[in-house]
Amino acid sequence: MTFEEWITSLNIEIVYCARLTVKSSSETKTLYVSTHAGVYDNQYYEPYLVGIPRMSKNMQEIMFGRSQISWGDLVLFNGDGFFDDYINSDTTWTLNGQEVVIEAGKPDWSVHGTIFKGYMKDPEFTDEEIRIPVYDAQYKLENIEIPPNEFDSTSYPNAPTSVIGRPIPLCFGYCYNITPVLIDDTNYTYKVHDGQINDVTHAYDDGVEVTIASKDLTNGTFRLSAAPVGTVTCDVEGAVSNGSFLTKPGEIVEYMLKAYANFSDDDIDSTYLSNFNTDVPWPIGVYVMNKTQLLDVIDMILVPLLSAYGITRDGKFRVWQFKEPTSSSSVTITDMEGHEGEFKGEFYPHIYWKVNIGYDRNWTIQTTGLGGSVGLSRKEWLKNMYRYTSKESSSTHSLYGSSKERTIDTFLKNKADAETLADRYLSIFGQKRMIITDKINLQVFNSELNDNIKYERTRYNLDGYYRLISIEENYEESETVVTLWG
Repeated sequence: MTFEEWITSLNIEIVYCARLTVKSSSETKTLYVSTHAGVYDNQYYEPYLVGIPRMSKNMQEIMFGRSQISWGDLVLFNGDGFFDDYINSDTTWTLNGQEVVIEAGKPDWSVHGTIFKGYMKDPEFTDEEIRIPVYDAQYKLENIEIPPNEFDSTSYPNAPTSVIGRPIPLCFGYCYNITPVLIDDTNYTYKVHDGQINDVTHAYDDGVEVTIASKDLTNGTFRLSAAPVGTVTCDVEGAVSNGSFLTKPGEIVEYMLKAYANFSDDDIDSTYLSNFNTDVPWPIGVYVMNKTQLLDVIDMILVPLLSAYGITRDGKFRVWQFKEPTSSSSVTITDMEGHEGEFKGEFYPHIYWKVNIGYDRNWTIQTTGLGGSVGLSRKEWLKNMYRYTSKESSSTHSLYGSSKERTIDTFLKNKADAETLADRYLSIFGQKRMIITDKINLQVFNSELNDNIKYERTRYNLDGYYRLISIEENYEESETVVTLWG
């Protein structure tokens, strides 16, 4: 029997084990605690684990975007002072930011699996217990800002003093009309990316194309052949990694996680990432000049593309494009699993009959001071941040009187991809959809957001497949509240 099969069974006895990493300036050790004293995987676990953190996870904006996750506290018994050395006021040990792994299994440990892998915050404690807030890797990402580096006078001795201390910009994919940073006002040298780039294809002075004298693609810089008279902008093919020009949203997000958050291959769900790169192969352009939270940048890339991401139970970053449910599922919820009086059904309130997609972003809006040779068409583009393309459904507008028009700005490069995205929005949100909430036993214990769930309820003729968009798990009560969409 697999862990997935066993954990979805009824009336099972569960043993929980936790491994807590604690660290001092000179030493790192692991504390092993369990709800039942015993040897598990050839390691003795002390019987001090008395509370498993509850978990609540849902997709932002209901269906797509950053997963919003809330974890409770890991609770340890400390009435005998077993853990005092780790929490005394003069202790050199810390739990803050250290790893914790929680597993569940049969009492004989013949079947077991990870239910949480993440990190700890500083504990609260009484004479009887210690409560340790836990969080997953997504919370850790919230403390990271990019660009990570700043200009300094040692590395950039010829840069204007106003540049020193500013972030070194980051450029990914196809970025048009960006404002580069002047790093040498004697030799007219500009920087567009903190690292290697693919190319600088054009440079402009007040909108008029000018000659690029040389390029240092390894260091993300270029030099003009003459002093500019006005605002310098340029078109750039951005970051290169391992010899490859990064253009897809999934490629760029993966690079950011590894380069700026120290993620490894093992920290990313490679299967989901590969599928995402197939589903969303569209080239984009992202330019980051000012300090911005890394998760906010990832949101700006993914959310408009009907995409979502989050951290799995075993601590892996997972990304996917939100789609209609498919007719397959490893989990079925029926009338028998639901708790009496806990079911609720409602119709998703937002139906769109028309969708406008912004693409081909202009990174430097210019309305005045343009050179006389700038054509009318380019002047018009320079006045606005995006080009737009629209798709609509007259039948949806006619059938649903409260249906809406929605505009979504993206980093997409091409009109054709923007039109494909608009079609997907209309396919998903151009019709009536249902949201179901129900409290059940821990049958979906091992499910993740976006999984397909089969839901059957005789009343209301509910018998179909839905996407899991929210989970609230109470391990101590063996209950799960699920929210489904379809």
